[in-house]
Amino acid sequence: MNKENPYVIISHQLIIDARISPECRWLLMYIISTKDSWKINLKQLCNHCKEFMGRDRIYKIVKEAMEFGYLTKKKSFGKIEYFLSEFAKV
Repeated sequence: MNKENPYVIISHQLIIDARISPECRWLLMYIISTKDSWKINLKQLCNHCKEFMGRDRIYKIVKEAMEFGYLTKKKSFGKIEYFLSEFAKV
């Protein structure tokens, strides 16, 4: 997000996907709205959400997003990288 363009374009599929929980939908939309340079970091997500949900809930939501193909992860050199897709696997 930037000051000149404070809007985000989000896939209609993500918004209406009844298979995922509202919390999962919110988390995915939050990630989409971050800066392009931001890397998905579970610790930062937990810190951002700590007033509303705990670490275990965040991990459960991330697992849900992975189950439906919105998030994937890749392990390399002992590091985990997460990748976002606005389109679920069908």
